[in-house]
Amino acid sequence: MEFTKYNPFVILIYFGCNILITMLTKNPVIIGISIFSSSVYTLLLMKPKKIKKVILIIVIVILIASITNPLFNSNGEIILFKIGKKEFSLEAIIYGMVASIMLIAIVIWLFSFNHLMTTEKFLHLFSKYLPNLALIIANILKLIPEFTRKINSLNESEKILSFSYENGIIGRLKSKFKLFGNLFSWAIENSIITASSMKARGYGLKGKTNYSIYKFIFKDLIMSLIFIAVTIFIIIYGSNILFNYSFYPNLTPLDFSLKPSITYITYTLFANYASLNLVKEKIKWHYLNSKIHPSPMH
Repeated sequence: MEFTKYNPFVILIYFGCNILITMLTKNPVIIGISIFSSSVYTLLLMKPKKIKKVILIIVIVILIASITNPLFNSNGEIILFKIGKKEFSLEAIIYGMVASIMLIAIVIWLFSFNHLMTTEKFLHLFSKYLPNLALIIANILKLIPEFTRKINSLNESEKILSFSYENGIIGRLKSKFKLFGNLFSWAIENSIITASSMKARGYGLKGKTNYSIYKFIFKDLIMSLIFIAVTIFIIIYGSNILFNYSFYPNLTPLDFSLKPSITYITYTLFANYASLNLVKEKIKWHYLNSKIHPSPMH
């Protein structure tokens, strides 16, 4: 079964478990697996044009964190260089890199989650118990891509009409403020219309039943239990490598003996489950498509 077709609750558990493991540890190997796995899945979902921009942002964030962390933290035994009285240690630089990679991994997991979790899926998850919160989140998720498209549309209109190029800098500033005002008015109007429409249909009323295309079947239950069980196994079985890694005063040596290796392999398979599932479905689709439309013989 395709991962994206699981019940939204299963998808929530999967991404939540990956984010939880990433947040709990300082181990560079686990964090490395996390950012690699999240990046691979995101790249499989994204359009090729956006890949370069994402990679550039990741590199910039890592470099900034690596440089700025030693400015506020002088711990560490291996001093690489000094600027005035400020010492820059190897441990502080590596800690900055690992911390930034962990943060980026979490953001990428959330990006992939947001890509899969449509407005309908969010409403399915939370509308029964938290209708107001579900409505706000659904509106935000709906508004963000529409907001981007509207900005691009208004910018294109400005370029065609040459508003942004009149009267120099002052003219450009005025046109940008006008653009922002139009955009803000459109966003407020769009949100009010959506909220009023849903309220008119009885959204959030007690005792009101909601139709949903997402059914929690037995396979969803099994997958949810597997995801939770694997996460508990990684946290308990690999607790020593997850929680006991230290950067100060010196770096804890990485352990690749049997027990840590089992933890690393287990998490690698778990974190890449969505990617492997997507690749499998693409191969299956191409195979079936080739059977339907065989290539002409030469």
